[in-house]
Amino acid sequence: MIEYSSSLQQIGKELQRIRKDAGFSLRDLGKQADLSPSFLSLVERGECSLSLTSLFAISEALGVEAGDLLQSSGSRPGRRPPFRIWRGEGSESPAMVLGERDYTFLHADLATRELEPMLVHISPTSTKAPLTTHIGEEFVYVVRGRLTFFINDAEEELTAGESIHFTSSAPHTICNQTTEQVTALWVMTSDFSLPHAHGVDPAPLARGERG
Repeated sequence: MIEYSSSLQQIGKELQRIRKDAGFSLRDLGKQADLSPSFLSLVERGECSLSLTSLFAISEALGVEAGDLLQSSGSRPGRRPPFRIWRGEGSESPAMVLGERDYTFLHADLATRELEPMLVHISPTSTKAPLTTHIGEEFVYVVRGRLTFFINDAEEELTAGESIHFTSSAPHTICNQTTEQVTALWVMTSDFSLPHAHGVDPAPLARGERG
């Protein structure tokens, strides 16, 4: 399995390196990714958690895969069969932990993979993240807990056993407004490869604003 770093400092340093290699200033990247330069500066200094939705926008702006910002050096996946079996919660550690979310990727190692299935644990949200958009579609099934979705002008609360399917081009964000952790099965489509995963709210250290 590919290993991903949850260290804010490591992620920030890698983002800064890739940004400078691409010849982008913070202002240039902020404009392309629709994120404020001050937020990006905090992320690069390791003082703010980078949301996966923001990560998706940054990777698109820089023309790299999102995994390039998170992948540990020297770690590469080995050969796998054209399928994958997941034995349930507790069978393996989350592949990525960022901010108030942790993600276990459930995909097989397919050369032409178009789906990104994930098991997501969402801790209580400190502050609602800004609405974001990207390409693709998303399907979410709430396994445990209660999760609130904000899509366009709508606010929808889903409880265990309920699901939602929406286009990712609609402005959207999520919020766990309870005091308990939420578990959800998340499936996305995208033209981008691993790990084109959906948003996580920025950590309480700081908050980035769209635009």
